[in-house]
Amino acid sequence: MLKGKWVVAVSGGSDSMTLLDQCVKAKMDLIAAHVNYQKRDSAWRDMKLVEDYCEQHGIPCYVKLSHYEGKGNFQAYARDFRYAFFKELVMKYECAGVLVAHQLDDVIETYLIQKERRQIPMCYGLAYETVIDGLRIVRPLLSMSKQACRDYCVMHHISYGDDESNFTDDYTRNRIRHQIVEKMSLEEKQSLAKQIQMMNEEKRQLDQTAKQAAQQAGEYLAVDDLLARTDGDNVLRQWLLLNNGGKNHSQAFIESLFQRMSKNGNWCADLPDNKRLYCDYGFLNVVDEQLTYSYTLEKFEPLDTPWFKVSAQGTSLQAVSVAENDWPLTIRSPLPGDEIVLRLGTKKLNRWFIDRKKSHKERKCWPVVVNRVGKVILVPEIGCEVAHFTNKPNVFVIK
Repeated sequence: MLKGKWVVAVSGGSDSMTLLDQCVKAKMDLIAAHVNYQKRDSAWRDMKLVEDYCEQHGIPCYVKLSHYEGKGNFQAYARDFRYAFFKELVMKYECAGVLVAHQLDDVIETYLIQKERRQIPMCYGLAYETVIDGLRIVRPLLSMSKQACRDYCVMHHISYGDDESNFTDDYTRNRIRHQIVEKMSLEEKQSLAKQIQMMNEEKRQLDQTAKQAAQQAGEYLAVDDLLARTDGDNVLRQWLLLNNGGKNHSQAFIESLFQRMSKNGNWCADLPDNKRLYCDYGFLNVVDEQLTYSYTLEKFEPLDTPWFKVSAQGTSLQAVSVAENDWPLTIRSPLPGDEIVLRLGTKKLNRWFIDRKKSHKERKCWPVVVNRVGKVILVPEIGCEVAHFTNKPNVFVIK
């Protein structure tokens, strides 16, 4: 039995009512969560039967109404809406996570959808336990079929409702359910579930090897090394997971990147959450296009940041002589048009990046030191502004 306090997601269907009743019989510490999307008349019936069951068994029940008026993907909206609600309850009542009632038929349906779309997911079918946006999700019913859940409710005299929107083939999942899964015998479902389990075990081993290669590459992945590997697509996928906030990518997207890599040259591709993948001089790097930083120093003091550090010693190309009227200094990320006047002339920062073949990741976070009037007086590795050059520098900024 799972320990701790749990939120149980209860729609009112036979699956979730089975899960709720099993948790009650196991004497678990529970909170029931129900979402009413107000998209069908029977939604109020389902809400009432969940509330009635919870009242009968003394379970706290929390209901949230949705007021969706958009024209986009309702299923995606509904998923985000309910999981945000579940997370809110988990955090408020200090729960271990949320229990959801996905069952064996859901595993089969999800796998067939993945197969139809040529997806290479994190897990084929559905995992027993996963984490979404920091929310722990557990699926205790994966070995029970849909019919077994219905039979359980009938046997234990538990009321449940059927969502009539599932009766049509309007959605991909419904079509696969009606045309394939519902025609399978229990033995066929269990056999396919075992195959899926074996595929996941094989995938886990392959992913582990690819993940090790991705970790060794760090923030920069060499294109030549990637193209030379037989598991290059998986290494790239694992590397993107590590460098792009755990976001998985479709096989079609991975294949499109390999096509671009095979043609050499520099290029970029958009990623989720305002990030971008750059291929710079034979190396891949992920850049957060929204990344900026700015630090203000009222006086000299040692400072260590993810992008630079301020020190009392360093090399000549990290040095600057700061006068009293230069303070406060600002050390920030580059801005368009940044330039610095050196002893041999004016150097545009972007031109220097190109000449030195700096990656876009480096360009995005390279430190620029400006004085109180906004004049650039130092760019580490380029040098200091001509009027701030002496043989006794007092500030060093190290990239």
